[in-house]
Amino acid sequence: MATVNGYLTSLQSDLYVNGAEKDKIKTSIDAICTRLGYYFGNPEHNIHKIIKKDIFGSYSRDTMLSRKYDEDSDIDLMVIFEDANEYTPQTCLNWLKGFADYWYPNSLVKQSLPTIVIELQNIKFELVPAYKNDYGNLYIAKDSSNWQYTNPKDLNDKMNKLNGTTNYEFKRIIRTIKYWNVKKNYRRYKSYSLEKYLTEKFETSYLYCNNQFDYLDWAFFHLGNYSTNDDYISNRIKTAKDNIELAQKYEKNYDYDLAIECIKRVIPKT
Repeated sequence: MATVNGYLTSLQSDLYVNGAEKDKIKTSIDAICTRLGYYFGNPEHNIHKIIKKDIFGSYSRDTMLSRKYDEDSDIDLMVIFEDANEYTPQTCLNWLKGFADYWYPNSLVKQSLPTIVIELQNIKFELVPAYKNDYGNLYIAKDSSNWQYTNPKDLNDKMNKLNGTTNYEFKRIIRTIKYWNVKKNYRRYKSYSLEKYLTEKFETSYLYCNNQFDYLDWAFFHLGNYSTNDDYISNRIKTAKDNIELAQKYEKNYDYDLAIECIKRVIPKT
């Protein structure tokens, strides 16, 4: 017997990056990190040394969507230079642009502040210059002229803790809502801000959730109270909430097929 929870569980399995796709991404990550090591600190190319290369963003949080469902999925790669604090972010971006042009001459390479984007066939990389100060605090490029403090580990730790507490349901609903944001909300929410907001909200409301249908209901409840919403976003959220409410009524009456049809209007499969 098909149910809304079964439909959501099936969709979430497709949204997840795994199998051959994940293997190809890992190969690309290994390759670019190795090439960064060859290029920087080398007098033939660039004398500035890298002290660390860190993957961050949605891939590190395990919330990145499969490219089948989000063609703009990318890998955020923080390149921590030994002496970047002595230069402007733009200078460091120029270094990374030189690296990208050298190693990936057949790929699309462009600057998209505050990153250098490399579009490969299977994945897109966004390279961000960074440095650590004497106290170990991390700074990344904010724009072409300014650096900003960051601590990506903070959100990662909170999400991992919540995901464990919820028996791994939390990151599933995060990926589902990110897919809705791509498919129905025209990417109006920034990925990081969306994940951070829902993490804060679900730290308490997960107690009311027993399955993915419950998580979906609560997620849109929280989105309805998001302070950045404009009228267009609010209307999309209302449409989603109306369909979820209707699906709940159908399920209570054992009309499972009609309930699933309502949810497909909110979260359609490709």
